[in-house]
Amino acid sequence: MNSTGICSRQIVIEDLVTIVEQGDKVAPEDSIVGVHLDNVHRLTAEGLAEVFNGFLKAVQAAKYDGRISQSRKIGYIAKNNPKEFKRALDQGLMSMLPLYQINENAKLNEVGLLDNDSRRAQQIGQQYCIPVFLKTFGSDVAYTIQRNNRSVNVYVSEDMTARMAQMPNISGAAWSADEGSYHPTVFIQGTAVPNARLPFGYCPLSMTRLFKESLNSALSHLSACLLFSRNSRNAKHAFLGYRGVVDHQHGSAATDEPIRLDKQFCFHRRCIPDAGSNEVV
Repeated sequence: MNSTGICSRQIVIEDLVTIVEQGDKVAPEDSIVGVHLDNVHRLTAEGLAEVFNGFLKAVQAAKYDGRISQSRKIGYIAKNNPKEFKRALDQGLMSMLPLYQINENAKLNEVGLLDNDSRRAQQIGQQYCIPVFLKTFGSDVAYTIQRNNRSVNVYVSEDMTARMAQMPNISGAAWSADEGSYHPTVFIQGTAVPNARLPFGYCPLSMTRLFKESLNSALSHLSACLLFSRNSRNAKHAFLGYRGVVDHQHGSAATDEPIRLDKQFCFHRRCIPDAGSNEVV
């Protein structure tokens, strides 16, 4: 990354930390403050990791300086670009899991299948047990049909959005009539996230990679008879069993109200794209 890119990234990170500082002042003590970035569709998995890992590192520095409460839980939202977010997670590049995944411009084809990006978002939700929310727009063409020898566009409807929300690993969906003037009028509850939740801040791939390195080092010191005995597989599974924690909650679901901060606070940079968009958290 050149110097211009590094400076731009640092400006974005500083603005995100400022938003967190403001949210920390007004949010309930036990709540989580999360942020997202728009226009990340051009970033690679490595680029996403640089931005969000840099943000989380800056948050820790702000906590150390006393600008953010030490007890405050802070995270990020993966918005769009599910292909690269998934690759970043699969390769253990992210220092923690996103709070949830958003995918915009979701649609169904003529046989009722989700678009490719929304299906990737589903995979993220299933694999990492995080909520997935879809944004749909009535101005989007879902597919085209032939009628009286003419091509007719079928647009994304409220009913189509409701069908999306009921699909596996989709926690909710919101429909807006026009993407150009985003104002969602329909919010549909989806399915709850499964019980097998990981602790806050835990990224299984990055942690598992380190764990496996330590495990392999430990196993290398065991005797050959243990490594190749019938019980060695069970012994290894006993170690691996410590990777996950089962949450006591029944699942996570969407709230029934959108949240936005820009009505209360002024951002340092006025050029943040779509800084005031509503999000369901």
